[in-house]
Amino acid sequence: MKQTRTARIVVCMATLFVLLVPGALPSRADPPRLSLPLACKPRENCFIQNYVDVDPTPLVHDYTCHGASYDGHKGVDFRISSIADMKKGVPVLAAAPGRVKAVRDGMTDRLIRSEEDRIAVRNRECGNGLLVVHDDGWETQYCHMKKGSLRVQPGDIIQRGQILGMVGLSGNTAFPHIHLAIRHMGNVIDPFTGTTPGKKPCGQAGAPLWQASVLNALPYADGWPFVYGFTDHAVNQSTLVSCQPCNVAL
Repeated sequence: MKQTRTARIVVCMATLFVLLVPGALPSRADPPRLSLPLACKPRENCFIQNYVDVDPTPLVHDYTCHGASYDGHKGVDFRISSIADMKKGVPVLAAAPGRVKAVRDGMTDRLIRSEEDRIAVRNRECGNGLLVVHDDGWETQYCHMKKGSLRVQPGDIIQRGQILGMVGLSGNTAFPHIHLAIRHMGNVIDPFTGTTPGKKPCGQAGAPLWQASVLNALPYADGWPFVYGFTDHAVNQSTLVSCQPCNVAL
């Protein structure tokens, strides 16, 4: 059936109304506001060890232009004090409400010490973890959780602060921690600036996705030592991560 001239005018006017009138289209969802993803005491038994690498070149810069990251790092590493604490159990909490899209469990908790170890977890570097989707193309991913600890399944609706599982050592990791990654429409987002790495120079202020309480509890630090003390023999990182308390003279 042919469309009349009057009908075409009505359609055009309706289109103009949608384009010009504020509120005529659904508004874009705000980014998720992120809370602390661990049940811990910041700067006492949990710390940020690595930030997002915002430098697209082989150089490494975190959002402050310092080097608390490594080349190509796409998330924030929340470290706990030791493997001993991991064995006791440190809950991983939902940093924002959403829907669980995918889950992986069953990978062994182990320190990655060699190239052979890294090859063994190739394409599964995240280890045990989950992917959570939020409104408007936002998603959060939690990695390196303890084997057998995940408490959610795909399709579950989760609330902020809900226990998702426990901190572990699965995947490609050299210390017990949670790697929290934030993406929007598939692009990595630095939660300390709210922008995609490389879109703006480091050191420029942005709009953090964290709740103010997280920023206050975990001010920027260029890495944290694993253990304080003295010893009469050489030690490696695996020893420092494993001991708590360490048998060292203070």
